[in-house]
Amino acid sequence: MLLALNNLGSIYIDCSMLDQAETAYRNALEIKHIRAHQGLARVYFLKIQQACEEMTKLIEKAFSKSAAYEKRSEYCEREKAKEDLDMATTLDPLRTYPYRYRAAGKLNSSLCLLINDRSCVNDLGSFSTVFLRHRLKQNLAMDHKQV
Repeated sequence: MLLALNNLGSIYIDCSMLDQAETAYRNALEIKHIRAHQGLARVYFLKIQQACEEMTKLIEKAFSKSAAYEKRSEYCEREKAKEDLDMATTLDPLRTYPYRYRAAGKLNSSLCLLINDRSCVNDLGSFSTVFLRHRLKQNLAMDHKQV
């Protein structure tokens, strides 16, 4: 029953039936399905409501706090998301998502690789760095040819 209500909420979201999704997730929460906080946060996010606050409830109840902080980072504003990713890494340094997310954030200007910005390179790791440098060079070469 727990999973069925949560899945029903997901189906309602897919059908853009947000009020029904909210009801399904609330019913799942009433019978103690804590993952429904994530679904409810998705509804709030789509309704432009208090998703970050809903995800805080998940953190309070979750067994894996690092995973919950990681998930909350997807629903909060930028500074809070950075704090959550740092906390996820502190709690579980082997989680890879926070490292990838921080590295991608540092790459919002693709020039950091071209000028050898060490903070970007260190977070990405050698394979990713080589791959991204190659792709950037290809893109620059194609842009140059089009001019």
